[in-house]
Amino acid sequence: MSRNLISILNNDYGVDEATFIEAINDPKNASAKGSILGSISEVLLKRLLSKEFETKRIKEKPDGGFDNKNNEARGDFYIRNKKSNKNSWIVVECKGLKSNAEKHAHNFYDRKNVFNFLNKKLFKQDKNHIYERGYKTYLNSKKNWEAKNKNKKFPNFSWNKNSPGLETYNLKNLWKNPEHLYNWVYKLPDNLFDPKNVDIGKGAIKILMTHMPSTRIGINTDIKSTGPLKGEFGILALDLFIRTGYHKFVFASSYDLNHQPGSPEHLSQNYTIDIVPHGIKGKPIITFPWYENINDCIIRGNPIYRKLDETQLDQR
Repeated sequence: MSRNLISILNNDYGVDEATFIEAINDPKNASAKGSILGSISEVLLKRLLSKEFETKRIKEKPDGGFDNKNNEARGDFYIRNKKSNKNSWIVVECKGLKSNAEKHAHNFYDRKNVFNFLNKKLFKQDKNHIYERGYKTYLNSKKNWEAKNKNKKFPNFSWNKNSPGLETYNLKNLWKNPEHLYNWVYKLPDNLFDPKNVDIGKGAIKILMTHMPSTRIGINTDIKSTGPLKGEFGILALDLFIRTGYHKFVFASSYDLNHQPGSPEHLSQNYTIDIVPHGIKGKPIITFPWYENINDCIIRGNPIYRKLDETQLDQR
């Protein structure tokens, strides 16, 4: 261990290396470990961005508190091309994956649950059904909102018909039919259904899902919901480390991310990027609205551009 790290542990935490590791590995301190991983992701993202872009850090809390936070700069960095002199910047928000997606969303401790989940994804859903289901939720929300807000117009429903909903995943050619899938599930080793493995993404299935739990109030609708507002940032940068074991970012334009079905001003807190079954899919397959390269996201994704707000900058 380097002298710098020893000094940090002694001066900032007052402990030795063994005590620090024990503390962050304690299951009760998952939030602390998550905070450290989040900070690491931001450091790595800034290094990546700074190779090609002028990159300015945005304060987490500006002077005067959260009330002075610009609703159009609720991200981590302003970026623009180093060759540009225009006051035209993209706000980039850095996030990691949801660490307990498998545990809370689908209870993959049981083979039957795993089979039913994958069978539904593979053979019982289509784009039209997903779109219509979301639109139905939207219409119900619109009806209720306009009944309470006479002579006001609810924002439009703007899901992408070719990529509807909040999930993208590529499971093509892994199983021929439900019987083939069933046989695969029931031949998997028992340890892949052990809660200790499932809860950390080492079970039969890994789900790569965003985690954006902040609560926001819609600017035009006044709807309060969990998830960012659609205009808070231009690009979401997502570190896949928690489920891949290596730090790799994927990027999506907020313009391309489908809004919550019941609130067009809100993004969802949970988007599924891909589903990775054990042993038959080596790595995630990244598809629209996600990109593996930020330049592709900028060129094809049409992200929102903003003027730089100096009051939001972290000058430290």
